[in-house]
Amino acid sequence: MDGLPEDLQQLKRFHTHLGPYVVIGYRMGSIARERLGGNMQAIIFSSPRPPLSCMLDGIQFSSGCTLGKANLIIKNSERQKGRFITDNEEICISLKFAIREKMNREMTKENEEDLALYVYEADEDELFIISKQQVYNTDRLLKL
Repeated sequence: MDGLPEDLQQLKRFHTHLGPYVVIGYRMGSIARERLGGNMQAIIFSSPRPPLSCMLDGIQFSSGCTLGKANLIIKNSERQKGRFITDNEEICISLKFAIREKMNREMTKENEEDLALYVYEADEDELFIISKQQVYNTDRLLKL
């Protein structure tokens, strides 16, 4: 863990290792928290199996949306996408297909931490497609 930023060291302790998908989730949750703030809920679209599902730990770690608080819902999907919702705003963050392909093509057990650092340092526009909109119908919030 030497040389890693403190937040990545904490994320590594939480998740027990540091790979690119947990950092992708961390970045998604951080972006949502920064742009929406306050109490939010999340619907996360992801494969339920590692390494893609590691994204869920990163999202819980950085967004405050957790399974335990029931403000995080997971939908089985081959795409990696998060919808983060407050009372009046929603942000949708989708992992770019090219980044997923790069991770799948390049990731090995030996270089997963290097790829995680790459994801951490990359510009958000390189990694994600981000859209934000107003929420006018609060009945669509997560009241499941």
